Amino acid sequence: MSNFNWPDYWSENHREIVGGFDIVFSTRPDWDSNRHAFIARVEATLDGHTLGYSYLGGCQYDTAQQFRETPGYYDDMVKEAIADAKDTCRRLIDQMLRLVDRMENIDND
Repeated sequence: MSNFNWPDYWSENHREIVGGFDIVFSTRPDWDSNRHAFIARVEATLDGHTLGYSYLGGCQYDTAQQFRETPGYYDDMVKEAIADAKDTCRRLIDQMLRLVDRMENIDND
């Protein structure tokens, strides 16, 4: 694996809505691979904010569309990104509730 910090050359390939989240599928060349391959990224977003994601490197398909339409990896990545987004939402809600409690304590002083 290279220590070089490659530029962020992501190319968006597909968007869809799954489970209330906007799913964004992007790819970029796998610069560290010794063969023709790409890295796949699936992001679960809400109102333009990325809340969950999944990455998979070394994808060897003729096209990103072929990767997405072949049952298996893409579907698993969508599930993983959504699960990650739900966990992020739970953590944010917990943090917001703690903040509200602190704000109420400040108002009562």
